[in-house]
Amino acid sequence: MIFGKSGGLVILISLLFHAVSGQRILTLDEAISAARMQSPQLAASGKQQKHDRLLEKAAWNLPDPQFVLESPTGDFMTFGLEQSFEFPTVYVRQKQMAREQTRLSEKSHLISEAALNARIRQLYLHWQFAIAKYQQLKARDSLIAQMAQSAFRQYDAGQIDFVEKSFVELQYTQTSIARMAAQTDMVYALQNIQVYTGLTDTLIPVPFGKAPIDFVMGWPASGSDSPERSPLLAYSRQNESLAMAAVRLEKSKALPDLMIGYFNQAEPSTPFGLRMRFGISVPLWFWQYNANIRAAKTRYEIRQDESDTVLQEWTFQWNDARNDALKSFNTLSDYEQKGLPGAAEMIDASQRMFTAGAYDYIRYLMTVSEAYRVQEQYLDAVYAFNLAIIQIQYLNGQ
Repeated sequence: MIFGKSGGLVILISLLFHAVSGQRILTLDEAISAARMQSPQLAASGKQQKHDRLLEKAAWNLPDPQFVLESPTGDFMTFGLEQSFEFPTVYVRQKQMAREQTRLSEKSHLISEAALNARIRQLYLHWQFAIAKYQQLKARDSLIAQMAQSAFRQYDAGQIDFVEKSFVELQYTQTSIARMAAQTDMVYALQNIQVYTGLTDTLIPVPFGKAPIDFVMGWPASGSDSPERSPLLAYSRQNESLAMAAVRLEKSKALPDLMIGYFNQAEPSTPFGLRMRFGISVPLWFWQYNANIRAAKTRYEIRQDESDTVLQEWTFQWNDARNDALKSFNTLSDYEQKGLPGAAEMIDASQRMFTAGAYDYIRYLMTVSEAYRVQEQYLDAVYAFNLAIIQIQYLNGQ
């Protein structure tokens, strides 16, 4: 009875994968490209850059001129004009600070891109892994299903006992549950890809496999230029530059302001030059300027400490990811050289022993299950290795 219900599910899954064979293959690069086009975070980041570039044009923000109409002598009305402005150095520093702010938004955009790339790589890897695990469980389930069907017939004929039949039934049930869970995980992984890419086509990824080995093995254990590739550290360094620009701006504000005006308060015969007004402000309240400058310098020191913190955390994460990759790589080498060949030999030998009558159902399924477990562990090791590579790529700003 159990076999009959599951048999319908096996047929359904077979039809499903028959349809999958006609699906379009979505590569990782295509997925990342589609996700970038659909990402509201990248769109907002791009608009922030546009916003900051527009503010650069507002760096030369002169006060509005004052137009005056008055009667200085009480005999006639006369027109006057006055324009004040800060010392030219202030506007230069404001322009420089606006440019540093634009560069900061550009660095922030790179962080968003790297984070999105890592997210899509992780989802794509999980999608590949889910399909590979399902296919592995499907092959295992197919074998045990045949064994279960044979065991049920032999039990009905009195050729095996209840314990042997129940063990086969238990193995079949466990494998079916694992396979259905893997199927759910596979569908969920595809849905996540579709959410980020906006693609509604019926898709499949490229086959599951380990990332290129040279990427990790050729990576230096330490290097002065490696952290500088990190968008997080680049953002922190740019924050330092922005804070230093703020220090220069505060210093320039301590310079005197200038004023020029035209006031026709004399007789019509008065020369034009004598109708002009010139002025300069004297920054006597030095304590307020000094306080602002000291505050800006303190902010710059804070940004330096933050950069050192980011570098420290980057080094920790990079070493951790590299160690995970190297450990997984060594594990994969053992599986590829010994584990997988041994598992294949174990399956083949146990099948011959069972056919020859040297193994009963219990011993045969225990042997086969152990061999399949080795294959599952290999898939887990590939997944862990690739996940570590994704983390390294993210830390490297790729």
